[in-house]
Amino acid sequence: MSDPQDTPPAGPGGPRKQAEAMGRRVGGGLSWLMVATVVVKAFSLVNIAVLGILLAEEDFGVFATAIGVAALVNVLRDGGVRRILIQKGMHRYDGLIGPIYAWTLMLNLIAAVVLCALGPVMAWIHGDDQYVMVMVTIGLAAAIYGPGMIYRATLSMQYRYKAVAALNATSALVNYIAMITLAIGGAGPLTFTWAMVVVAAYDWAFGYALTRQPLIRFSPRTRLWPAIWARTRWLILGAMALALLRQGDFLVLGFILDPAMIGIYAFAYMISSQVLTVLAASLQQVLMPTMSSFQHDRTRHSRAVLRVCGSLTLVAAVFSGGIAVVFDPLQELIWGGKWLAAVPAVQALALCFALRLLVAVQESALSSTGRFQTQFQALLIQGIGMVIVAAIGGMLFPRQPHLIAMGVGLWFVVGITGVTAWSLKKAGVPIIDFLVTVLRPWGALTVLAMLVILVDLWLHNLGMRHALESARAGEPSTLDTMLRFVISGFAFTLAAAVLVRFAMPQTLSDMLSITPPRIARLARPILRLRPDRQPESE
Repeated sequence: MSDPQDTPPAGPGGPRKQAEAMGRRVGGGLSWLMVATVVVKAFSLVNIAVLGILLAEEDFGVFATAIGVAALVNVLRDGGVRRILIQKGMHRYDGLIGPIYAWTLMLNLIAAVVLCALGPVMAWIHGDDQYVMVMVTIGLAAAIYGPGMIYRATLSMQYRYKAVAALNATSALVNYIAMITLAIGGAGPLTFTWAMVVVAAYDWAFGYALTRQPLIRFSPRTRLWPAIWARTRWLILGAMALALLRQGDFLVLGFILDPAMIGIYAFAYMISSQVLTVLAASLQQVLMPTMSSFQHDRTRHSRAVLRVCGSLTLVAAVFSGGIAVVFDPLQELIWGGKWLAAVPAVQALALCFALRLLVAVQESALSSTGRFQTQFQALLIQGIGMVIVAAIGGMLFPRQPHLIAMGVGLWFVVGITGVTAWSLKKAGVPIIDFLVTVLRPWGALTVLAMLVILVDLWLHNLGMRHALESARAGEPSTLDTMLRFVISGFAFTLAAAVLVRFAMPQTLSDMLSITPPRIARLARPILRLRPDRQPESE
């Protein structure tokens, strides 16, 4: 297989021309991935709204407990080979794809067997037979996960970001349609796990349609397996540590809280993270192959990491601040107060989640330079910290999920950010520059969101007091709640736009520098920003 024609060569033209080509590559990739993210966001809102109506707190709790346990086994699903494949590049693709696929298939089947075997054990521990089929379906999804993952890596390596965006968006759409259909059919916690099976099968089929590469035709070359293990052992350990970070709270809380309490926490986590994690995952599919292209140029690599960290934090802080601001009236409008207990937990997690997303940049920056051991060490500290914080919160506040969420959010701010700063220093990123780059936009927008929330609560309580005094006691009308939603959301959006433009013009400019060129050219005059004069830092 030859390199695709749309891959910018590293040939003549000097560092500036190569950097401009790199900027166009990132911008073009982000343009399609931004479209996919918008599509996913729209459908995710519909999906979570329907699931919040049809499923009970206990359904979310059973799934969260099962997925927390399954996360430690699911690290075998790709065995770290995706990053090895991307780092080696297209010139090594034909020689590696066969053994990598065979290695992945073997690990997938091992994971599937272990997960299915855990079903009866989980049912016995929790006294609930639902766990048997929940774990079996998670095992089925693990068994057929590999091909879709490899096809996604192949498309990223070929810089076919339009195809990656199509796969991401349609895969998410299939997931949401499957979950809604299953929830309507009364599947309970199996709503989530059967949807995982459907999505894994879809990714396999659509990935093949996009690449036209039957993976079975490549030779497994088992003599290379020891070398693959030598290269991936740190990645597998890192994936286990990442599993602790992603689902370690579910893992430990599942053995401490009752299903209803962990259900409230899990619902709050889903609300806080679903759109932002899609954004981070999409960005990571661009960053890993792109950063690998200039892994030997430490200065450009460091500048690119800082620019992406600042831009991602800015965008994520705006999104997460908006979620925190409007969720209280929103849950009243959609669910009629059913998830009122989740409001403070959503706000605590959402306000801190922008810093949790820095792990995506950390993974891409370290993997692209081959620092797999450092990546594992960083993820292990972050994951163990997540488990410890959740365990302490669960034991101290078993009936107060919002206090558990506050502890987890504090770990995002202190633990995740601090460890990310330390690990990126190994890749040449100065700690002080990193902290200033991410904490300045996050801190300003978080304080703004908290002020809007406090003002909204004050006005809401003032209105309730006035209603009681005027003998109009009762629940607020739908119109009142809708006005509260619109006013608080508009106030935060307007204030955030003004704050970012006048207090953080450089971060805003950095964000525009990695957006699609057409959007950047239109936005800079409107925002009265100077043209970007440092393409070499992209």
